[in-house]
Amino acid sequence: NEQQFNRNIEDVELWLSELEGQVASEDYGKDLVSVQNLQKKIGLLESDFNAHNDRVDGIKNLAQQFQNEEHFNAPVIIRKQEALHQRYNALRDPLEKRKKKLGESLQGNQLFRDIEDELAWIREKEQVAGSTNRGRDLIGVQNLIKKQQALIAEIANHDSQIESVSSAANDMIQQGHFLAPEIRDKLAQLRDNWRILKSKAEKRRGELDDSLQAHQYLSDANEADAWMSEKEPIVGSTDYGKDEDSAEALLKKHRAL
Repeated sequence: NEQQFNRNIEDVELWLSELEGQVASEDYGKDLVSVQNLQKKIGLLESDFNAHNDRVDGIKNLAQQFQNEEHFNAPVIIRKQEALHQRYNALRDPLEKRKKKLGESLQGNQLFRDIEDELAWIREKEQVAGSTNRGRDLIGVQNLIKKQQALIAEIANHDSQIESVSSAANDMIQQGHFLAPEIRDKLAQLRDNWRILKSKAEKRRGELDDSLQAHQYLSDANEADAWMSEKEPIVGSTDYGKDEDSAEALLKKHRAL
């Protein structure tokens, strides 16, 4: 009867109001976890939307039946049914758009996670690259230089990873991603920090080379000083030999020195 028909209309209208409010949300998540939760939610909403298709069609068939039976209120019933059907169909596009935008949000937040991972890697290496320890002796400096060479090689090998993340960011910016302003800022931060790390690593390598030269000079000077201290007693000796043979032997030593 018409009363049951109206109750069905009201039920679906109430459901539509709730769905419209959720689909109109501009919350696209603030991190990977929240975006993934919103994607699950939109998936459930989409399933619920599709599941209501039979009920909306059933209301249409019922309205048609009232019209076929020439019910006195058939024009009003048909208008209600058509308005409901139009409202239901009007949700398809917003649902699809929200689903697509959440996909973009997931992509953007995955990029932010990747950039943050790279920034964390840079911070870790910066602690080594920015060290002020120049070694206490020659062996210490040589060991530090080996470590610094390994760090520079590691940075060089990591360059392709930075380029990969940067390329993904540029692609999203060029495609007009709705998070493009934030992506641009994060990319600039990554590039600046990467440039600073490489600069610090090269600067430290130069400082260690200077330290190596200084310690090498000190080592050579100490070695020469020790040699002179060792030979000084020979040069300063007042022993000129007690006879010809001993004097000859001392002369040979002196010439050898």
